[in-house]
Amino acid sequence: MVSKKYTPPPRKTSKLKKRKSEKHIRKHSKNKLTYKYRNQLKTGITLALIVIVIVSGVLLYRSSTEARSTVERGDEVRFNFICYYDTGQVIQHTIVPNPDSVTVDTPLDDNRLKNPQRLTIGGYKNVQGVMLPLYWNDAMLVGLKKGKTTEISIPAELILGENESILHGEERTFSLSRDTEIDRFGTVSLSAFENEFGEPEVGAEYETESMTIEVIEFDDTNVTYEVVCEVGGELYLEYGKATVTEKTDEKIHVRYEGETDVTFFINKFNTWVPVHVTEVSEDEMQVELDHYNYKVRVESIEKGVIDADEWTAEAGDFVKMRYIGYYEDGEVFDSTFVDVEEVTPDMPLDNSNAHKSVALTIKPGTTLQNTQTMITGVNEALKGMGIGDEKTITVPPEEGYGEWDEDKVNEVTFLVGEYPIIETLEKDFTMTTEEFMSSYQGEPYEGNQVELPFGQGTIVSVSGSTVSIEVTSLKEVGEVFTYENLQTKIIDESEDAFTIERVTEDGTMVPIRGEAATAHVGEETIVVSFDPDDYEVDDRFGNGTIIEITDDAFIVDTNHPMAGKTLKFKLRVVAVKKVA
Repeated sequence: MVSKKYTPPPRKTSKLKKRKSEKHIRKHSKNKLTYKYRNQLKTGITLALIVIVIVSGVLLYRSSTEARSTVERGDEVRFNFICYYDTGQVIQHTIVPNPDSVTVDTPLDDNRLKNPQRLTIGGYKNVQGVMLPLYWNDAMLVGLKKGKTTEISIPAELILGENESILHGEERTFSLSRDTEIDRFGTVSLSAFENEFGEPEVGAEYETESMTIEVIEFDDTNVTYEVVCEVGGELYLEYGKATVTEKTDEKIHVRYEGETDVTFFINKFNTWVPVHVTEVSEDEMQVELDHYNYKVRVESIEKGVIDADEWTAEAGDFVKMRYIGYYEDGEVFDSTFVDVEEVTPDMPLDNSNAHKSVALTIKPGTTLQNTQTMITGVNEALKGMGIGDEKTITVPPEEGYGEWDEDKVNEVTFLVGEYPIIETLEKDFTMTTEEFMSSYQGEPYEGNQVELPFGQGTIVSVSGSTVSIEVTSLKEVGEVFTYENLQTKIIDESEDAFTIERVTEDGTMVPIRGEAATAHVGEETIVVSFDPDDYEVDDRFGNGTIIEITDDAFIVDTNHPMAGKTLKFKLRVVAVKKVA
């Protein structure tokens, strides 16, 4: 019997297994394909990575270049500009050759020679003229690109920066009457007149920028003048050309012509700003404050000249601030408000009122030109404050004007001194080191030459607290000089001595301690004394205040008037300029 090989019956495959099998086959086929083209895949991936690196590098380079060629705060910028008014009149520019030919349309990117200006954005610099608006609004330069020409327009009211607007609630355009009047006579200080015209001459006429004046009289202090004009004549006043319509004994009546194509200047809150007439009617004219327009081209950028994490006031920085200073009971003793009759601690320090801001240097640091320093309490409070920040502080005496010191209360007798009219002085004399340093503001050294009221001298020795001086030359006999605050002259000289005569006249005011004493001339002596009838308690005297008047002396308190007092300040920072 032949046996048969056993063949098992076919198994039935479930749908799930079938799907798994098909998936396995597809994956196996795919792996075979990947393996087959593996070299090509590697090359493709490598090329893709190279492309990504190149593109990223280009983007980073462009980004870096963009940053280096874009103005940021703290950068020093070298730039050229053309500055002009709204009327198109060019004020100033940095183009050197043929400056009169420059117009608003003159390009800044040609080959003409220029004299570029520099600003450090957010940094301190002492600037004048048309650079002022750019300086106080230098944030407008942020974002400018190197080599590109950009237009910047700054309203005249923002000449001192947006936190120092000179409008204080007024509109940029305002109306005024075409008919007005001016004083026929005026007075100007002698020094100001001499700076402008030289020595005045009565009856002489002088041309100012706006009118002709004739000098009527003058003295050691002032010059009095009259405006020279006739009815129908022209004057150039604050708002342009005007025609004289009438003259009285005291006034000159004028009518503005209302020129609309001329830019002129007016004074608003101690700031000269440009304006021009926009419309003219029969009775009024509309006046608008001009912009300071700049066509600017950035030539170079030095990055990070000032590196500040936070743009706030630090030691040595320049700060402009406003404040209200008051005592603990609310009485205001000082403030930066202008033309405000009564200031209270709760008044705002924003631009709703005019302010005469204080410019100061934060200590420690070198005091910058045209700035001052503040008491310790205020100085320390300003550190860390930024533009627009406000705070109210309390300043104790030790951080203000010090504690009140009884030793600073002094007695000043009415009698200053009694001096012989004729006196003989030795050519060799001594003084204390303290007296020498007070008179000459320096240490005495043997052999040094010194200027004496009556001639020249030489220090022959310095021993302990005594300085010995020898007179080496005298003023000429009869020459008048000041000695011990009195007019004096030399009348005789010998080998070892000389004789002086005090020639001060009776009743002469003699400056003593910053005050005026009186010289009373007798037969042999001159008595210098203060007149108590000229003073009252609480009057200032020298560097102090009179707190009592006795039978023969003033009792003067030389403490600061606010010594020993706790002070409060409301502060607002309106500008911070970093000092590199």
